Amino acid sequence: DMAVTSPVWTQTIMVAEIDSINKNTETEEVGSPIEITSIFRNGTDTDIHATKFEYFANGKLLKSFDESKTFPVNSSTEIKHEVTPTEAGTYKIQLKVTTDSGEYTKEIEVNVYPKDIKRTDIADVQKAEEGKQFLIEGRLTSNASGYDKHTAFFDSAYIQDATGGINIFPISGNYQEGQKLRIKGTTSSYQGEHQLNVHSIEVIDEAVQKIAPQTLKTGD
Repeated sequence: DMAVTSPVWTQTIMVAEIDSINKNTETEEVGSPIEITSIFRNGTDTDIHATKFEYFANGKLLKSFDESKTFPVNSSTEIKHEVTPTEAGTYKIQLKVTTDSGEYTKEIEVNVYPKDIKRTDIADVQKAEEGKQFLIEGRLTSNASGYDKHTAFFDSAYIQDATGGINIFPISGNYQEGQKLRIKGTTSSYQGEHQLNVHSIEVIDEAVQKIAPQTLKTGD
């Protein structure tokens, strides 16, 4: 058998798009504003004129801005707005820009937590179904790779409080076994093991207090 391939030669490709979208927060909270910054790239030979900027959360209109903005030929222009989430959960916020050459969209994932979320015992997190948000506190029982890659799992660690322990993922910073952390995350599973998908990590006690292993018989 023989396969023959051929390149396709093109001239200049003209494209206009929302090139990127970012937020100024690691995790979000219901009722607290998020600053969203986007870059609109106009690679065409014509100025593009925008008249409206809309933000949608879970398909519902979150906020609308009636603004006139020109994206000049061969330019990248910053778009910056502040929006306030009204629902808790992990979902996408979509930006839609209406212009004289059509509509352009781009979305970003947000992790919106209830205001003043309370700490939950890890034993209760272990019992929860997947996709639920929690705040936990506990001490690491393994190192993260940012502290010592030779004794760490790949972007994974374990944390324990007085009620139980759970796997946390991803974690790769300078976190050491025995430190106490406060973590916000969402429950999920990997290879049948319940875990907490990490959205934010805060060290609340730098002091290393390693938890002594409990000796068990293999039958236990």
